[in-house]
Amino acid sequence: MLYVKGNSIILQIPGPAEAPVGPQREAWIKTVPQEVIVSLPESEINRQTIIHKLISKEEQYLQDLDIVESVFIKPLRAANPPVIPGNKLEDFIDEVFGNILDLRECNRRLLEVVYVRQREQAPVIQRIGDIFLDAATEFRLAYPIYVGHHPLAEKRMKEELDVNPQFRLFIEKYPVLLEAIYHETAVGNPDADYLLEAIGAIKNLQSVAQLRTFQTAMGKGTPGKWEWHDLVSADIRQEMRKEEAKRQSIIFELIKGEMAYVKDLENIEIMYIRPLRTADPPIVPTDRLDQFIKDVFHNFAHLHAHHRALVDKLHEIQREQHPRIRSITEPVLDAALNFREAYLDYIPNYPIAAYRIDDEMANNPSFKAFVEISIRHADAHRLDMKSFINRPIPRLLRYELLLKGILEETPPDHSDRYTIPQLLDIIKSLGKESEPGVGSAKQKVELWRYNSNIVFKPGEWIDMDLLDENRSLIYAGKLLRQPESGRTWNELYVLLFDNYLVMTKPKEKDGVTKYHVVKRPIPLDLLTLVNFTDPAAQRSTGLLRNLRGERYAGGEEALPKRPPIPAPCSRVRSITTHALEGPIFSRAEWQQKLEEALGLRRVVQESNKVFELEMLSTDTFLVPSLVTPATQPAYHENSLTGKIPRTDEGSLRSVVPKACGLVSVMTRVLCGAYFTLKMVTQCAMLEDFGIFLVLADKSLFAYHIKHWSRHRRKVSMLVRLPKLNGNVQFSAWALCSDHPGRFHEAEKCENPVDSIFHVVEPIIDKINRPKHLQV
Repeated sequence: MLYVKGNSIILQIPGPAEAPVGPQREAWIKTVPQEVIVSLPESEINRQTIIHKLISKEEQYLQDLDIVESVFIKPLRAANPPVIPGNKLEDFIDEVFGNILDLRECNRRLLEVVYVRQREQAPVIQRIGDIFLDAATEFRLAYPIYVGHHPLAEKRMKEELDVNPQFRLFIEKYPVLLEAIYHETAVGNPDADYLLEAIGAIKNLQSVAQLRTFQTAMGKGTPGKWEWHDLVSADIRQEMRKEEAKRQSIIFELIKGEMAYVKDLENIEIMYIRPLRTADPPIVPTDRLDQFIKDVFHNFAHLHAHHRALVDKLHEIQREQHPRIRSITEPVLDAALNFREAYLDYIPNYPIAAYRIDDEMANNPSFKAFVEISIRHADAHRLDMKSFINRPIPRLLRYELLLKGILEETPPDHSDRYTIPQLLDIIKSLGKESEPGVGSAKQKVELWRYNSNIVFKPGEWIDMDLLDENRSLIYAGKLLRQPESGRTWNELYVLLFDNYLVMTKPKEKDGVTKYHVVKRPIPLDLLTLVNFTDPAAQRSTGLLRNLRGERYAGGEEALPKRPPIPAPCSRVRSITTHALEGPIFSRAEWQQKLEEALGLRRVVQESNKVFELEMLSTDTFLVPSLVTPATQPAYHENSLTGKIPRTDEGSLRSVVPKACGLVSVMTRVLCGAYFTLKMVTQCAMLEDFGIFLVLADKSLFAYHIKHWSRHRRKVSMLVRLPKLNGNVQFSAWALCSDHPGRFHEAEKCENPVDSIFHVVEPIIDKINRPKHLQV
């Protein structure tokens, strides 16, 4: 009821007693002459009474629809001040009342046709079924739209503005009234056939209206929980074979699941992306919000577009073929071909998305609170953000199960027998093709996690470049290590990257594991595998260890009962670790992974070489025997201390200083003389003067370069060398820029008291005299 006060309106819902009542038609029997009544059989009297009652109900229904417009729609538009803001009024009316005025026009035309028939055949209406059959055709367009929209109108208005709950249920009264008319129709009356068809058409109309309600709900509310049998009458179900009913039920389940899936994809935008973008203050810092949304939600919008289109096609098939759908394979196959690339892009990104969410929750309290609040959203179903972004992955598996179920119940001669296996192959291949990308993403996430959780000792941090796109984790596992000093064994968690070997001790706190580095990471370029064949090392337990109790005993995984297996590796100085024995931490597996890592590292280094190395000779250099101390330092053994190139008769010749002497070689040919010198530290070839200077064991020597000629390869290996000076610490040579052609040599000599610098110049005239050529 509407109360008007001034220019405003106060709306109240009329109760049952206040429902508007129109003028009731007099009972049909009282309006017909008595002689006509006497001439009619009892069944025809009852039939005419029901027909006129139906007409009366139709008049009442039209009155109710007129009241909706006159009492609610028009006053809302005319209210001053407005009850609903002007810019929202028309949207409000459309959402709440829908196409209710179209229904009024449909029923008004129905009533007008009934009036015409009543005037033509009064006082006894011979036929009425044909009129309702035509009306059912018109109702099929208008009523499903209204009934399907009704739940949304209820939600918008909430219960207080539900003007007439009988609107949605009124259409259900038609079959009851028509069946009553049919039962009272005499056998042979031509109206009986029309009545039967009208009853079937209106029953189907009722089913279509329920189907539209189900489709509009998109998985929400009570209509969203309906199953196939809820929308199909018992008579139709009984007519179907058991296998066909099961097949239709599975098809319905696939469509229902697709609707719920699309709704969840829509909720990603509604529940997460929009609030993150509009939050003030921002939940995620503005400078990285776009990248965060891209990393977490990736191309979900593409998936939504593909599946929204699929739902629309499935709904159209439902409306045309319900309750007996022949096939849905064609639209699903078309969708699978179209969304293939989108899934191949989305699925491998999931590990990255999950990591970004976990990392942001661990470091951003505002984001953590936002995620927890979102779980309580009405459409979240108590699921968190990671569950929503994971939704597309199990959906592919669900397709497989449902399609296999449909295939099992499909008749042998049905086309789905051939198309569904093809569709299954496409979906299975999609899952297999995404596996490499998922594995790569998981490894990338693992590297990010280690990069964030590896903790160095103060002052020992080094950049291991773990965020590089090409970086990879080769292996990780527990090892026991025996330090160089002491007998205690340390349990370590070792990380083998493709560029470093890192030994850590893991420590967990608040659900986060930190890896504390115990030794500076070993570059693989400096790592050498020593031996994997030594017998198992014994690790003594001792009496005190047995007395420490379970708290310090550790688990079987941490302290194996069997002795550990040695797997030594070294860098610069000896560092030995021992792998745990067992099927997981076996020596062979560690050996394989270490060799694999070193092999990969060599390949990388080969492809990134700055210089191309060339072998001078594959022969062994002849080294004379020298009297050496009993304990020679390792770095003295056959080590090179420099190289001086020169030309000899058009060929490139190199003089190679070694700790044990000097070797003269030509490119690709081993030839030349050998001079037994100790501790050669500096050499210089002065080709313009024909002089070769050598600083060896703090003594400076000079030679004539003819002693390095290829024609004197057989000279004695023990040659007396002219010693220019002794106790020389350092020597340098340079051309004088002020006097071209003059060459100066500077040397530093030391004695217990002084440091003396000498600057000398070779005398060109005396260089070639015979007495100066003695060597």
